[in-house]
Amino acid sequence: MTAIVITLFSFFLEATCSLYIKMTHPTFAILFTMISVIVGYSYFHNRKNYYLYCGIVGLCYDMATGTLGMHTILFCTCGYLFQKSFGWLSHSWYNFLIILFVTIVLYRVFSYSILLITGYLSPDIYVFLQILIASILPNLFYGFLLYQLQHLMGQKSFLQKKF
Repeated sequence: MTAIVITLFSFFLEATCSLYIKMTHPTFAILFTMISVIVGYSYFHNRKNYYLYCGIVGLCYDMATGTLGMHTILFCTCGYLFQKSFGWLSHSWYNFLIILFVTIVLYRVFSYSILLITGYLSPDIYVFLQILIASILPNLFYGFLLYQLQHLMGQKSFLQKKF
């Protein structure tokens, strides 16, 4: 239930920010909903339920943005990669940020590739790098805030036991 509340809050925060921030200018490229799905991993002890959660949130995000299935695939892929990465690194808050950084970069690479393949975008590496760089800091900051809030709330979750 907590993961759903965090995701709904993040979804509405992202929607509110998109009203005030020009979407064609990637000064503040936010992925708050995807970050909340990643942080929400700690509330799922069953991987299948977590992947189902990623898929449902991705589908809802697709309906809100008008992209057919793209975010469903991306959210499931990023959730899978985030979940698998726990075996690769020791568990601490800075490794959480490293994993989150890699997830953000992969999300941007995958989404840009899908949009190129479908012909929605024309290849422009400058625009891609601008969006990638602009999305790293605000999303890492938001992920760190969610991590700290989760830690302060005293949740005895799977993620906190590992971190």
